[in-house]
Amino acid sequence: VDTSKVKLDDLAIFTRKMATMLDASLPLVPSLSFAAKGEEGTTLARIIEGVLNRMDEGSPFWRALQDYPGAFSRVYVGLVHAGENSGRIDQMFEKLADLLERQLAFKRRISSAMVYPIILLGSFLLSGTFFMTVILPTLVPMFASMSLELPVPTRVLMFISSHVFSLKTAVTSAVGLALFSYVGLPAF
Repeated sequence: VDTSKVKLDDLAIFTRKMATMLDASLPLVPSLSFAAKGEEGTTLARIIEGVLNRMDEGSPFWRALQDYPGAFSRVYVGLVHAGENSGRIDQMFEKLADLLERQLAFKRRISSAMVYPIILLGSFLLSGTFFMTVILPTLVPMFASMSLELPVPTRVLMFISSHVFSLKTAVTSAVGLALFSYVGLPAF
C-alpha cells in the first residue's frame, strides 16, 4: 500500500472518529473496523485494514501503525504507544485529533495567506508587460520627434521596449511558469 497518498484531512477525520468511538468506550478493534468501513476505497482504508491484519497476527496497535510511516508520523505512533501503555488511548486519540486539526488549520491559513502576494506579483508582471509592449511603443515615436534630452530611466525603458520581443517572451514564460507552479502545488 502506497502510504504517501494519505491526506492530512483524511487522517484528521479518522483520528477524530477514533477519539469519539474510544471515548464512548468502544473497543479498539471494532472502532478500527468501523473507521475502515467509513473510509472505503481510500488509501487510508487499505492501511487500516493492514493495521487490523497486523493486530490479528499479534502485533500491538502502535507497532502496526509503525509499519506505515508515510501515513502515521513518529509522534502519532509515539502518542498511541503511550496511550496503550497507560490504558488511556482514548485521551491520546483526543490529543492527536486536536493536534492534527490545528496543523490542518495552520496549513490552510498559510495557503490562503499566499494567495494575495501571488495575485499582486502576477498583476505587477502583467501590467508591466502591457506597459512595455503596448503603451510605450506608441509613445516612442512621439519622444523621438521631440528635440528634448530624455531622462535616463525613460531612455532605458525605451531601449527595453524596442527589444521587447525577447523580453515579452521572457516575461510571458515567467508568468506562465509562476502560474503553473502555483496551480500545480498540492493542497495544504
